[in-house]
Amino acid sequence: MGLLSRFRSPREDRFAAPLPAAPHARAETGNEAGNGAIQGAISRALRPSIAGMSETAETAERLSGALHMLEAAILAIDHLTELLAEGTELCENAREAVNTAKRAAIAERYSALLERIDAYVMNIAEGEANLIDGSRKTCEITLDAAGQSRVVLHVANLTSGPSGLDLSAPSEAFASLSAIDRSLAELTVAKNVALHTADLFADSAAVLSERLGRLKTL
Repeated sequence: MGLLSRFRSPREDRFAAPLPAAPHARAETGNEAGNGAIQGAISRALRPSIAGMSETAETAERLSGALHMLEAAILAIDHLTELLAEGTELCENAREAVNTAKRAAIAERYSALLERIDAYVMNIAEGEANLIDGSRKTCEITLDAAGQSRVVLHVANLTSGPSGLDLSAPSEAFASLSAIDRSLAELTVAKNVALHTADLFADSAAVLSERLGRLKTL
């Protein structure tokens, strides 16, 4: 028996009533209500965070898309410089040739190369914005649904024409050395323009990559 039972009389035992269960039941109900209120408060608190995470993920995805465009343009310029090197080789071969017929044949190949350059530059970005075809001055990419954050990418013109690399069709069918030297000089300038454009794209890519890295740490 417990210690308190030593001080209770039989009369007190006879009239003692059991403790009611209702308060205990009410306490459980109160706990459930309290838990529900806490869960609701947590949900309300998390809702803005979840929305913010969604916006961050969307921004990161669009930044990744912009980076992909820049990388595609840089890779395209890398191949373009190979085509320009091929043109330089053709001109040097024409310079060494003493036969005008052979020079004329090389001039035809050079003209065909200019067409290949244009075809390549115009078709590097199927389904995406082309950053080297000169179709516009800039390429603007919106980073959020509200349109408040955006990046603007430079667009270059690396086609062979006067508004691009300015590569002339071979004059005189490369019959004279001066005509060949003119094409060689144009190719040197064109290569420098292409490499400078690649450097600009690489700088833009570095900035976007850093920005994307900061987003991923949030």
